[in-house]
Amino acid sequence: MVQRAVNQNSSELSGHALMMTCPSHNTIVNSLDNKGMPVDKDARFAHEMPNLPNADLNAMMIASSNLDLNGEITPVMALKMIRDDKRYPMMTMTHFESLKEKLKTRSRCYGFGAVLEEFEVLDAIEAQELAGYGFVASEARDKFGDTLGGYGSSIAIDRKSWTKIRSGTYTGTLYAIPDRGWNTEGTLNYQNRVHKFGITLTPQLNATLANPSGPNRNSNTRTPSSLPASMASPRLDLTQTARVKRIPIDSGGLVLAPDGGFWVSDEYGPYIYKFSASGKMQQAIMPPMAYIPHRNSSTSFSADSPPIYDPSEVIIPADTVTGRDNNQGLEGLTVSSDGKTLYALMYGAGHGQSSSLSVYRHADIFDISGSSGTTDIMSNANDGVNGSIASATGVLDADVKATEYCTFLNYNVNSQLGRFRLHNGGAQDQYLLNEGGRVWRCLSDDDFITQNGLLNFGQYPYKDASRFNLDDQALVFQVQLPKSSNPS
Repeated sequence: MVQRAVNQNSSELSGHALMMTCPSHNTIVNSLDNKGMPVDKDARFAHEMPNLPNADLNAMMIASSNLDLNGEITPVMALKMIRDDKRYPMMTMTHFESLKEKLKTRSRCYGFGAVLEEFEVLDAIEAQELAGYGFVASEARDKFGDTLGGYGSSIAIDRKSWTKIRSGTYTGTLYAIPDRGWNTEGTLNYQNRVHKFGITLTPQLNATLANPSGPNRNSNTRTPSSLPASMASPRLDLTQTARVKRIPIDSGGLVLAPDGGFWVSDEYGPYIYKFSASGKMQQAIMPPMAYIPHRNSSTSFSADSPPIYDPSEVIIPADTVTGRDNNQGLEGLTVSSDGKTLYALMYGAGHGQSSSLSVYRHADIFDISGSSGTTDIMSNANDGVNGSIASATGVLDADVKATEYCTFLNYNVNSQLGRFRLHNGGAQDQYLLNEGGRVWRCLSDDDFITQNGLLNFGQYPYKDASRFNLDDQALVFQVQLPKSSNPS
């Protein structure tokens, strides 16, 4: 370890010899024969920190602060950053295990010892803690007798209802909306609805891998699941004309309106609809024509998904020529803190995977304030039919600057998931963090996959061909936001 890897025949020592965890030079030299080989091939040298008094350790940390490594820091400097953080006195072994898990793959060596990027250490210190987990069983029903599934498509918290009681438990009301019903074997005429949940959460920040917590996000309503829905769910009345009984939508986003109604974004359109508190459609917002799907020189909202009662139906051409890709419309929807501006996010192309291990499942933050110099692409040319800001292969136009983003939550960290018996990858059991074929929003979308499903007022029984029963899983994170933030 103490010799430079680039020249095994050289006696020049590596920078590792300067690390305080390295055996002394004399210990190494005295253990070698005249050919430089270990006398005892099974010998193991102790790698541990010297037993320094706190005063000497603090002096070493202070001295390390004088090093300027152009954004990189040594492990001693990283330790000082952690100890200087205002949350250090409150950190538990769980926090330190999480820090170790995040940083152990971030250290680099250039021949003179280990270094880390300063921002990576800061990100690790700011790491968000998984504070809660709950689920709704795959066979749960709503008040119409239908399978209660798919509502990880979008959720919204009634912030006025969110209350912390003396015991440290939080209570509140959560609204959730499913997408287009069970569709893994063909589409059905599913009527969208909004579900209302009464939830309680008792954070379990001291849960560990060795002593994990069970579900701690619950409700006292009497339905068969750990996170039951209340039975007050309105349907969405999408009636347009006497001839068209209902407009089918693939709901992707949900925002609570001040009047008790709902704003809902749609992946088919892609449109944004406003519904009253009773579910009656009041308004529709159409995006620029560049987003409207076209086939055969006309508007076409087909998702190229044949209905389950006619699997032979063929859409020609299968893909849209211009506008949004099949069923990839407005997947996300949120509102400004003053409640006056809606922000919608288009779905991105993606593909499924055969492995149970997810390699990227994050919640990211985008800066759209304009302060980052992001290009405003609104123009007649870009908004018209066939309007584009990138080539057919996805290369962004040279005069367009993309918005900045930073990663916020990583859902795949097994050292956090394991504290609630969950895991990413491995056995496909009830504790596997299920992908649901969707982007995670702290509530998963199970795609109505169950072996005991009912739809159409409980009159249409079904069993998914996958043979799985996927629960709708809920994750709750404790996060620290900047003091100046005003989350909506």
